[in-house]
Amino acid sequence: MTKLTTASGKQIQKIGLGSFPLQGEKMRDIALKSFSLGYGLIDTADDYRGETGIGLAVERLSEIGLRREDVFLQTKISCDGSYEIEPLDGLYFSRYSEFMNRHSVEEIIMEKVDISLREMKTDYIDSLLIHLPYEYYFIDIWNAMIKCQKQGKVRYIGVSNFHKRHIELLKKHTGVTPQINEIYISPIGTKEEQIKYAYENDI
Repeated sequence: MTKLTTASGKQIQKIGLGSFPLQGEKMRDIALKSFSLGYGLIDTADDYRGETGIGLAVERLSEIGLRREDVFLQTKISCDGSYEIEPLDGLYFSRYSEFMNRHSVEEIIMEKVDISLREMKTDYIDSLLIHLPYEYYFIDIWNAMIKCQKQGKVRYIGVSNFHKRHIELLKKHTGVTPQINEIYISPIGTKEEQIKYAYENDI
């Protein structure tokens, strides 16, 4: 498969596996099959419930002749850690959540990252994204992600579903530009301005 080269020189696959809604052993089996076919990238999020299955696949990479560094694991920071039918839905990054009055954003991000590392059976995440520009919180989330990157827990930090105005705010308040912006593109939604902005800012 054709590869892309990041600003730091690492090559990653142009085509990756989206993991939602796969979980558990099914996630493991499909991830392993995908890796064996040449998919070197897998995209998930903490609220997709797929990280455990991905970890089961990572444990078995040697069976298909691969090492941890041969695969690119990307996950996201989301606003909840539960299924929609459970009472914890919307627990994080909401001004109406009592939980947010008891815990700092940094505490939440550090715990979420540690859980993702544990579930995916790895000591580093290749790419960590903010799932959405959570109003009132995304700058604090970004600051915590910068800290995770400095600690070596994360190689690349980025965003998902962000517009230019959101990224400009991150740059203004932290001086750090996202390395990745994951956006949905289709033949009827080409998002040319967002792509142009990304190229101009080395995203």
